[in-house]
Amino acid sequence: MKKLSIAGTLLLAATGVLAQAPPDVSAIYPDLEKLYIDLHQTPELSRREVKTAAKLAERFRWLG
Repeated sequence: MKKLSIAGTLLLAATGVLAQAPPDVSAIYPDLEKLYIDLHQTPELSRREVKTAAKLAERFRWLG
């Protein structure tokens, strides 16, 4: 099983997923890894993270 990155753990904690039940990391890892890679391949200037904020807002809406 792959290790969950710190960013992935923080994202899960912020969305309340970790408070519900421990997720099967191997099941959600590919999606988190794609998000991580996407965010780091398209960096934005500090305090101007418009696209990053939109991606995370969409993820939070999807999670409820």
